[in-house]
Amino acid sequence: MLNVNKKKHISNSLWSWRGIPSNLLGSLGVVMFASITRFGWIASPEGLVFDEVHYQREAVGLLIAGYELQWPADGDSRVLYVDQPAFSAHPPFGKWVIAFFMNFALNSPANFRIGSVVFGIALVVAVMFAVFLLTKKLMWTNVAGLLVSMDGLAVATSRIAMLDGIMTTFIVAGFVCLLLHFRSRTMGKPFRLARSWLWPAGMFFGLAIATKWSALAFLMAFLLVVVAFEFGLFKPAGAPSRVSVRIASSARGTIQLFVPAAAAYLTSWAGWFLGKYSYGSYLDDYTTLKMPHFLAWLPQEWHPFILHHIDMGSNVGTIVSDHEWLSNAWHWPLMLRPTLFGFEQIPAGSRGCDFSFDCVVSWSTVSNPLVWYPAVAATIVLAWLFVRQKGVWEATIIAGILAGFVPWLFIQRDQYFFYAIATLPFLIMALVLLLSKMSDSSLKTKRPKLTRKLIGGYVGAAVLCGLFFLPLALHTPIPLWFWDLHIWLPGWGS
Repeated sequence: MLNVNKKKHISNSLWSWRGIPSNLLGSLGVVMFASITRFGWIASPEGLVFDEVHYQREAVGLLIAGYELQWPADGDSRVLYVDQPAFSAHPPFGKWVIAFFMNFALNSPANFRIGSVVFGIALVVAVMFAVFLLTKKLMWTNVAGLLVSMDGLAVATSRIAMLDGIMTTFIVAGFVCLLLHFRSRTMGKPFRLARSWLWPAGMFFGLAIATKWSALAFLMAFLLVVVAFEFGLFKPAGAPSRVSVRIASSARGTIQLFVPAAAAYLTSWAGWFLGKYSYGSYLDDYTTLKMPHFLAWLPQEWHPFILHHIDMGSNVGTIVSDHEWLSNAWHWPLMLRPTLFGFEQIPAGSRGCDFSFDCVVSWSTVSNPLVWYPAVAATIVLAWLFVRQKGVWEATIIAGILAGFVPWLFIQRDQYFFYAIATLPFLIMALVLLLSKMSDSSLKTKRPKLTRKLIGGYVGAAVLCGLFFLPLALHTPIPLWFWDLHIWLPGWGS
């Protein structure tokens, strides 16, 4: 009898092949696929592309001195002005990520891209966690992860040493913590000061802001959702009936988001504070900057830090050029001008073009059109459902979409489509959540099987379309005629 029970226990355990649910195996498969699409061909192209020329050098400076250093005009990597800090348009933490993996994999080709690759894989995992919390279904979790893992915008930004993909991973990680907070509150658990998911959420948002300031919009948008939720404006709500208690709960939520966010942001500047030349050299080079009177009372050691931020704010908001891949924010929902990080036409039979006709090597951020456009439409439907039902899940997703899009409508500076990577995870969440709701509600219809077949058919078509567009983001040779098949809009070409 004991032997029978032991065999039964083993057969039902996760260590047994039969005991592993197929959806869990699917989740592992999605992560493996995401790893292949991001690590594969990572050394192509050789050298620095687009803004990698800035971030790779600044990462090297962080490793040497703890802050960004000036480079000679010819860009010789063997010469650095260690005693002269360089102006940087962005906070340091995203560059610390790049620097850490560069130092970790010194002998690897294109080691400066490995940090972005790792965070690109982590983004897929974070989206899967978020969708599981939203739907409670592993099937939809895997669908969302698969759509992100093969999306051209997500893949392209995960394979380049730039900041937007790293920032997005921190944002989605903070979003997952928010969902955990909302779920614990709706289950009737008290709002405890010590054991709250808002603390790690604030930390992740702070690290996102320490990577790129545009993440500040996400912190503010999600803060509004937290305050409204704790005040009892959403369903399901975890707020008590007394107004004074609601106000106190909203205040606690604000503190638990802002304090760790501020701490994470300031900590990311530790190398700058401890740098040997970062204080005096910076003040000598920027003598025209003056400390605002209302901040002059702060300790003298903080003045360079504040002046540096004033300089960052005044410079970042005024970057204007005639770059060929500019794309204003109002273009993004229609995907009129995706960024092309790299493009080259190769004659047949040369440099890896093993075809009888010319090849194209591209590094495009074209998102899967069978996901992008339906996801934009799903956002509108989700907004309509929110107006009717006041659901906190819908509110949080919509807040993420608006935070990644609306602020750029009012910023007068160069804009590119790859900035939309911060919005893509929330667009996919909106789409998958709506498909999940449609699937659940199909049981109430006269023909539930037909509805589910239509949903399954759409998901299958979206996956095939993602595979069709995926080669454009991998910087590998593809036939010229195959490239031409993907130019659905004039702005997608070279």
